[in-house]
Amino acid sequence: MAYKLTAKTIANLSGRHKEYWDRNRGELYRLKQAYETRIWDHSRGYESRVAPSEGINIEVPVGYEHIEGVQASLFTRQPGCVVRSGLTGHGSPEKAEALLNNWVSRNRQVIESASRLALIYPMSFVKLAPQEHMDPLRRVTSAAVCPWDVIVDRDAQRWDEQRYCGHIYYLPVPDAKDRFGNKVFEAGERLEYWDQNGLSADGGAYSPSRNRLGVGSPSSTIDEEGYFQFIKIVELYDFVNDRLMFWSPNWKSGDELLDSGPIPFRNPDGSPSNNIIPFYYNHIPDKPLDGYSSLRRIYDQCLEMNIIRSFQANAVRKASRQWLVRKGALDEDQMSQLIAGIDGAYVEVDTDNLNDVMRAVPHTPTPPELESYYNAVKADKDRGSIMAPFTRGEATRSSATEIAALVAYTSSEVGRMARERDEMIEMMCRAVLNMYRVYLGAEPVTLFVKGKYISVNGNEIADDFNIYSEDNASTPVSDAIRKGELLGSTQMLIGLGVPQAEMLKELVRTLNLPESFLQPTAPPPAAAGMPGEPPLGTPGGARLPSAGPAAAAAAQGAPGSPSTFVSQMLDSQRK
Repeated sequence: MAYKLTAKTIANLSGRHKEYWDRNRGELYRLKQAYETRIWDHSRGYESRVAPSEGINIEVPVGYEHIEGVQASLFTRQPGCVVRSGLTGHGSPEKAEALLNNWVSRNRQVIESASRLALIYPMSFVKLAPQEHMDPLRRVTSAAVCPWDVIVDRDAQRWDEQRYCGHIYYLPVPDAKDRFGNKVFEAGERLEYWDQNGLSADGGAYSPSRNRLGVGSPSSTIDEEGYFQFIKIVELYDFVNDRLMFWSPNWKSGDELLDSGPIPFRNPDGSPSNNIIPFYYNHIPDKPLDGYSSLRRIYDQCLEMNIIRSFQANAVRKASRQWLVRKGALDEDQMSQLIAGIDGAYVEVDTDNLNDVMRAVPHTPTPPELESYYNAVKADKDRGSIMAPFTRGEATRSSATEIAALVAYTSSEVGRMARERDEMIEMMCRAVLNMYRVYLGAEPVTLFVKGKYISVNGNEIADDFNIYSEDNASTPVSDAIRKGELLGSTQMLIGLGVPQAEMLKELVRTLNLPESFLQPTAPPPAAAGMPGEPPLGTPGGARLPSAGPAAAAAAQGAPGSPSTFVSQMLDSQRK
């Protein structure tokens, strides 16, 4: 039996999708609050959270620290890509690379936002969409999409083996009429996934709320319709029948499709292209299209640390200075003198034993087990976060061998996540090229690349190029290791016959040095020094009186050190 998607089938898929994410709403809400450092704010506002009568709840930014620590370790520089010729050898990889890097640089924030969503929630997506613009290079836009807004075929084993894939979003009524014709829509308010009416006060558990379509008042006037009235759209890609369908429950009660047609964008082999790009950092082994939240691994420890800190805060506030006074031992004037706390004040008491007049209220100290339990929770959190302590800015007393092992472990795990990041960027670049082939067509556009003007049209990028992320799974740790190894092996590589010009190019690229270093320049004239001293600019003439002998030795470079060798090579290139 052939697959056939009808309006009723799409309504069924949309309902199953909503039911799935409604079941997970409570857990996702708790993850969201942990990242935003608002664990205790699920049922009360901030002011009531610090009410003295109910005790004080302290927030520890563990969730934010974990997510942003991983994020900083994954994105070292501006993302980009390198394009190489495909198997057919058609098209221009240089022009395709220039187009893609221009587009990626303008959508850096979208990529990083999708990365944060993929770390907090099970996965995220990037939606590529056309937009009206005079510049053909800006007719492809993108947006980071939350997982509950994308319908995926969870029975598929690979992303490119899905039978269908869809995106759920909301359109204002004027935009919907411009896009689908002057239809009569049953518009309403836009539905918010984090609607507080659907979240109970027991820590984020979800309970069904009233059916709303959005933010705003249901009694909006006709003049406000364009701002507060929306319709829900399900944009579904049917890869079996090569159809792109639009369905809405707000038109004819969902009994008919809003629109339908062939999928407009194609891969170089003619197959339909999916404009929804997945971003997974972790996959469920038996369900590859189901992800797993990185923050979920340490959520229990995050909650425990907040509970311990709140307990300690309340205990400290209860450890105030309080006194027990025997009734009648002090009159009102004597008590007021004591309460005033005036330095050097004397209060006369008619008694032989002062201990019978006033005693301090004893306080029970916090148990020592609390501190050891906190350390155990912190250790569990650190193991779950995978990152080595130095990546969080913590100073350790580890030996060089232990630090090297930590670097290798952290580099391997973050490198695995960096490969997932690279795969997402590469998939996105291929989809962007598919869209550019349509928008550029046979009309060329002019680009300024590497100091020269080139023209690009759709036919020149119509090839199955090999696209690689420019970072190539690099991280700050791996970058530091790579730079050190390059500097340490510079002398050996040149001794083995590597041309100095090529070595200089690699150094400039790896160390992010100015490209002006590659331009040959005349050596500066030697300046005369003081009588009896070698001239400035010679190895023996670097005078640094304010910095001392150590700085002078560093400027000259130790014999055989990488800095000396690099300096000599730069001088030879300039000559």
